[in-house]
Amino acid sequence: MHVTTSIMSIRQLWILLFSLFLPLNLAANPADSPARKLIVVGGGKVSDEMREQLLSLSKAASPHVLIIPQASREADLANRAKDNAEAFRRLGAGKVTVLDLSEPPEALKAIQRSDAIWMPGGLQRQLMRALDEAGVADAVRARVASGVPIGGTSAGAAIMSKVMLASSRRDADTGAQIPIISHGLGFWPEVIVDQHFTQRNRLERLKAAIEKNPTHAGVGIDEDTAVVFDGKTFRVIGDHTVTVLRVSNPGESKPIFKTVILQPGDTYDFASEASDQLKKGNVSFERKSVPEICESLTPQLMAAWNVPGVSIAVVRNHKLAWLGQYGIKTHGQTDQVNANTVFEAASMSKPVFAYVALQLVQEGLLDLDTPLVEILGRPYITDEPLHKRITARMVLTHTTGFPNWRPGGWRRDGPLPVHFEPGTQERYSGEGFLFLQRAVEKLTGLPTEELMQKRLLEPLGMTNSSYVWRDSYDSMAASGHTSEGRIPERERSIYRTANSAFTLYTTPADYALFLIEMMRKDRSGKHSLNAKTLDAMLTVSSNSKGNDAESLPNEEGGKARFGLGWRVEMRENGKRVYHSGSNGTGFRCYADFHPPTGNGIVIMANGVNGNKLWADLIAHAGER
Repeated sequence: MHVTTSIMSIRQLWILLFSLFLPLNLAANPADSPARKLIVVGGGKVSDEMREQLLSLSKAASPHVLIIPQASREADLANRAKDNAEAFRRLGAGKVTVLDLSEPPEALKAIQRSDAIWMPGGLQRQLMRALDEAGVADAVRARVASGVPIGGTSAGAAIMSKVMLASSRRDADTGAQIPIISHGLGFWPEVIVDQHFTQRNRLERLKAAIEKNPTHAGVGIDEDTAVVFDGKTFRVIGDHTVTVLRVSNPGESKPIFKTVILQPGDTYDFASEASDQLKKGNVSFERKSVPEICESLTPQLMAAWNVPGVSIAVVRNHKLAWLGQYGIKTHGQTDQVNANTVFEAASMSKPVFAYVALQLVQEGLLDLDTPLVEILGRPYITDEPLHKRITARMVLTHTTGFPNWRPGGWRRDGPLPVHFEPGTQERYSGEGFLFLQRAVEKLTGLPTEELMQKRLLEPLGMTNSSYVWRDSYDSMAASGHTSEGRIPERERSIYRTANSAFTLYTTPADYALFLIEMMRKDRSGKHSLNAKTLDAMLTVSSNSKGNDAESLPNEEGGKARFGLGWRVEMRENGKRVYHSGSNGTGFRCYADFHPPTGNGIVIMANGVNGNKLWADLIAHAGER
């Protein structure tokens, strides 16, 4: 113990003595220097253009590049540093040095000799801690203040801020994002940087960080994208977008966020806000209406994510308030998406079927806790005794133990395992809904399409909706598309047999009528669930210990769980009820509603990246 203390004292003394002989500008604050030159990359691919920008900002003819490595996994560290060193040498760097923080005096010398500095990704708090413990953070700050450019990606981008967004967690009770703040190097002290921005749905957490620091601006940088900052303005390069958030009313209890979406080639000036996007009018305010936000952002997000067509319905105060359509039905054709364009609702088929199942419960025809095999009068699958315990309640709360789909798909009639004791855990399952569908068909004597039309779709006026393909859809339906926005090579699947888990064809306008029914105060309609049954549908009742659900918002530790067919999340302003859909045919969709206000939204997209589009729209729209 005494030896360790002695060694640490000598180490600290070396740092102190060496720093006394460094130039006086080591004490400089990089924020006070107009010479700040930053390349801030949002993670993902670091292109040659981004590295070349760093080299070009250096004053040296053959720059000496210093790499400050820190990887999120130790095994990555050496490889990542080596890859970056090779890339900079290939692009013309005269010398590349990988900083060794275990020898502080040598590290300080290396910093002083550098003409450009690069920080690869990793974990920002670990990177900052390593620089602090080695005693070289101030030397790096001084070198940047002297005019040496610095660049970084992922963690190396987040550390550029003074108020550094290190991570986030969700409040267990409200589900609200709580940002975890630490200190960074301070090269961009007026800004809080977040990276992997759209890809990881980080708008909500950046808003939360800015709300706690309202005099700062937030800059969210997508993967494969960078900003080049010259001390006053920045320019976007790369493949995707950069989001700028600012509070226009600092000091007030509820902030108003101004949001600017920047495309590659756009510039932004924090002092005058004379950005290209402001000139184009691509600015949204949180207190603007949801339709205005959709009108502003949807075309940009479609371009960013290669989504050919989008249709949206907005419900306000229990009424259909707005419809918006964008783009084309099918790549290579000219037909535009319109209000009657039919999309695949995918897994959003499930809550609609669940509503009809609960009608049967309300009428005493179906018992939520009776094993479904008793209704069928026979086993549903062979050689799996656990499935005989599965009930309608377990299906609707996704606690059957079934996988989402059996190997080879539901049509193959292959083996269907039960992975755990039914009713004890949550695991998202389409197979469970198909099991319930077979029991309901046996109970009512009606095929699913006829049952759904008679009991709900026709009473609600959902005239464009069906669980099976109609001939009229030949001219009405959108086509699904790949992540590149193209028609898939394999022929499109047409659903001519109803499956309650995913085959609903509908429009956002039709589906919005279902949301209105879910929030209707008058429950006297013949087709309506009464207040008690509706409350049960929207009350979390699953015993969730695990989850294989499709991608839904709430991926960072949220507490949303299933009611009877819907996901339910408690928020500060009450329940948020939602579901999304994702079919292998190239469709993505989302719907949510807020019972206390009677507000809701439906978004349907005909591209694989539509889930990224709707997630970004929902994050920008905020609480509704």
